[in-house]
Amino acid sequence: MDKQFNWYPIGNDSLLNKVIDITLLQINSLRKSSRGISSKIKKDEKQITRHLVNALYLSYFSIPKVPVSINMTAKSYSRSTYGYKNIRKVIKSLNKLSLIEIKKGSEYAGKVTRIWSSDKLTKIFEGLGFIWRHYPVDKTKEFIVVRNRVLVKGVKRKKYKKITISTPNNKTITEQRNSLYKINEFLSQHCIALDLSNKHLDKIRAELREEEKESKTHFFWEEKPIYSLNFSLVQLRRIYSRASTSLGGRYYGGWWQVLPSKYRTHIKIDDYITEEVDFSTMSLNLLYAREGIQVPDTKDLYNIGLKGSKQYLKRARELIKKYINAILNDESGRYRLSSAELKELKLSHKELKDLVIKHHQPIAHFFGTSAGLELMYLDSILAERLMLKFQYQNIVLLPIHDSFIVRAGFASWLRTEMKQAFKELMNKYIEVKSTGFKPREYFNKPLPPPSNDPSEGIISGKDLWKEIIKDDGRDLYTKYCSYWHQWRDYKHTKS
Repeated sequence: MDKQFNWYPIGNDSLLNKVIDITLLQINSLRKSSRGISSKIKKDEKQITRHLVNALYLSYFSIPKVPVSINMTAKSYSRSTYGYKNIRKVIKSLNKLSLIEIKKGSEYAGKVTRIWSSDKLTKIFEGLGFIWRHYPVDKTKEFIVVRNRVLVKGVKRKKYKKITISTPNNKTITEQRNSLYKINEFLSQHCIALDLSNKHLDKIRAELREEEKESKTHFFWEEKPIYSLNFSLVQLRRIYSRASTSLGGRYYGGWWQVLPSKYRTHIKIDDYITEEVDFSTMSLNLLYAREGIQVPDTKDLYNIGLKGSKQYLKRARELIKKYINAILNDESGRYRLSSAELKELKLSHKELKDLVIKHHQPIAHFFGTSAGLELMYLDSILAERLMLKFQYQNIVLLPIHDSFIVRAGFASWLRTEMKQAFKELMNKYIEVKSTGFKPREYFNKPLPPPSNDPSEGIISGKDLWKEIIKDDGRDLYTKYCSYWHQWRDYKHTKS
């Protein structure tokens, strides 16, 4: 899955200046005349070149590598700060220098053009390596995105496609925009990466490729996932649905949100181990609380009375959660778990549906409506409040819709604040739970039982605080984070 070039951030260092400079020289050499070439045009060319080269660098070091997509129609830049003709000039020059490979899209069919680094540019990137860089927030970019859906014509079954519309300018949006700017600028100054060996990252790379192949559909209320990771992509967007700034509103764009949950236990923030803390049965708790219906704080709302082994019940809960969160938004009434998933669950679709309705009769009339989008707006309010509160204390909080990742030492405080924030918003307490950090030697393995006896060779909870990186400089994580340490030390020296 590719990513539009203008959604990649631009580094403010000189790392890519060599490539940028030779491209600008090529643009000048292709001019028939310098007449009419204003300083504004040259500035635009330079900025587009910087943006594209940065995008190519980041896409090359993504896991797995992805092409950079570019709309090559004039109307695509009607509201952009970039000029369409200048975009074409930069692409032509990069191609003339043999720095990119191009797969042209059909402008009339609305298909984007895709580019990726050539062998020549790849050698340059490999020589530079993948390093942490500061990517300042682009103040000209709109991070509050409003989407709508339009009916696709010419198909038998009713089908919608998402379109982006203008973001309204009002007091609430201005406040949200300012808050998100602060959040993104804060995130851009921290190192968020997976403490894994290159070998482990290769395994994740292969797994993400398979997930992309197998993923045939995505839900209209979700952002289509980009099955690729890049530790430098930390800036968030807040995305609304149905042309309304009270539907949706969740935060997207952080690389950790695409990572399969079983690997999130290996995330480090600024070289510190982390914990993930999540709200228990978030959507259903929000819905019951919104309707003023009291349910016990400790009740597992995904428990619909199934019996079986511990392993079966764990998997069944995952599938029931998936099903319930889907039908909260499925206005068509067509959503089904796959045949394989129903087989795992040992239920037919009707049996599953009947059990869910039976256990949630007081709110069953909201299934198959847009209620899920309304609940997403509520959880986005919670996310904003919590991120800003922790940022005020100089603590990074990484959102994943109904959960957050934080440095392990602050997890207890986060649990308290999450419960309190939910109580303030919904007048009800909610259970939260934590998932701890895993050292890289336990990649795809369960942690052993805790022990305080080091002679047993088992890692205790206390030992988890120790740094375990012993790889040499070729280890991607080690090299990437070392540049953040250098940047932080330099910044502190300057201040």
